[in-house]
Amino acid sequence: LNPADVGYLSSPYLRAVSDIYRSDPPATTGAASQFVSATHGPASKQLRDLVVTYVSEDPNRYRTLKPGLDQILVESDAPPEGAYQELFGQFEGAPDALADNIFRSSHNLRTAQYPFFVANAATETLGLAVGDRLLRSVAIETIRAHPSTVIAMAEAGSTLTGITISGVARVIQNPFVWEHWARIFSRLSGLPGYMVVGFDTASCASDSLSPSMWEEYRFDSRLTSSSLADSMIQFGTYTRNWVRVSCGTLVVFGWWLLVMAPRRRALNLSVLATLGCVVVVVGIAVAGGNTKYDIGFMPLLVIAAVSIATEAACRVRRAD
Repeated sequence: LNPADVGYLSSPYLRAVSDIYRSDPPATTGAASQFVSATHGPASKQLRDLVVTYVSEDPNRYRTLKPGLDQILVESDAPPEGAYQELFGQFEGAPDALADNIFRSSHNLRTAQYPFFVANAATETLGLAVGDRLLRSVAIETIRAHPSTVIAMAEAGSTLTGITISGVARVIQNPFVWEHWARIFSRLSGLPGYMVVGFDTASCASDSLSPSMWEEYRFDSRLTSSSLADSMIQFGTYTRNWVRVSCGTLVVFGWWLLVMAPRRRALNLSVLATLGCVVVVVGIAVAGGNTKYDIGFMPLLVIAAVSIATEAACRVRRAD
């Protein structure tokens, strides 16, 4: 699996790392092309062997996925035979080849289905608790083998503040390029994930939800399926991101004012510490801003920004 899939393999510890990397790994051969490899450690080898055993014992465990997989939205360059044939069908009767393909595959809309299959294999075979510990161990072994993953997690978490680490790095590298200064901020128009997901894609919701939850899901879909609702959501997202960028800039570049401030030091430090923890956890778990975690993060960001602005004003008055 490529870096985008680590999160699904470490539920709930690194569940959504999938959004960290959007590009495929270099095209190489053998174990070097595998982001998660059996050579990384005992847990990774155990997971690979578990997948082989899981599909060998009952091939219907993946055959039943065919109706849903053949309905998923795919890229324009997807093979014509369909997602199921690409992911599972061509490996009928060859569990080792299937396992190797799972661990070797680059990331796209089709192969993004593999992590769910692997996670189900682990938890159904070992039980929820033991399977989850195995997935966590595999994620840790993978991150140890690819330390740059930590940088990608930090990059994702930094989008909560509206300023990306990669943007800052570009400015430091060449501060005289205006485009680098403009790109230091994450996109203001970034939409929440739920706005770019189709309704009941691959029958996921209708096959999984209880009747009452399904009706609630349909009601929510009807409620937000209008041009007015879309406009309101987009306007709210845009204004929230403006607040994120404005306050985030103050916090990122002015945090030291709160550390040095003599007044309300305990409150200021607790707010800063909480912001830092949220950035770290969300960067690992859900890949940054425009997620449900904005609800708890944005008020703290505003509080910190207002405190920094107030402290800066006080320092200016004292200097005069």
